[in-house]
Amino acid sequence: DKYLDIINQSQKMTIKEVRIIGEGESTLRKDILIIMEEIKKCQKGFLCTNGTLLNKESIKKIVQMNWDYIKFSLHGPNKKIHDFLTNKKGSFKREIKNIKFIRDERKKQKTNKPLIDISFVLNNENYKLLPKMVKLSKKLCADEFFVEPVSANSMISSKLKLKKENDEKLQLSLIKSLKLCQKYSIGTNLQNILNNNDIYLTNNMDEVLLRNLNSENIFINSPCFNPWHTISI
Repeated sequence: DKYLDIINQSQKMTIKEVRIIGEGESTLRKDILIIMEEIKKCQKGFLCTNGTLLNKESIKKIVQMNWDYIKFSLHGPNKKIHDFLTNKKGSFKREIKNIKFIRDERKKQKTNKPLIDISFVLNNENYKLLPKMVKLSKKLCADEFFVEPVSANSMISSKLKLKKENDEKLQLSLIKSLKLCQKYSIGTNLQNILNNNDIYLTNNMDEVLLRNLNSENIFINSPCFNPWHTISI
């Protein structure tokens, strides 16, 4: 299998972490657990998923293999906004159920792995709900809460793009959410978003990269350095 061959090559190159990102939903693959088990032979594993296709059996195996990190795409604190943004009725209910399965299975197996990251795509429809998302993350025992602004690369997403006229309300929502993350000891990138205001530059990432390369830590910030540590499939 091509994926297993890539993983074996990455292990020979001593790459430390393999990230299963996929072009689409990774857990659609019937052999996803086999791929994950191969990664865990000598590397850290990262899975990005919408969480709807997992079940109790697969979750139990994931926790047993000591998988490191699962990033769940969750875009609202309730079914109304999340199902609207995913255009899939019932997606919120299924995802929440499976995150709770992982939370409970970790407790059952007496482990803190996999770490749970809630990934929230910030847009004009949900930015006011950020604090509620942090509170939901707390209930789900999430370890991290990651926020990224929507990229306007289609007609639909362009309608969801954050508007600068709402910036004052957005900033208040970000600050309140950051304080909640700090209160609950949830890791987050909210401080970075507040510091550099890149939320309006999602379609101008060349500008962001050039700014990072002009910083004092040019070696660390260089985008070509990261592949020596991680590989994404």
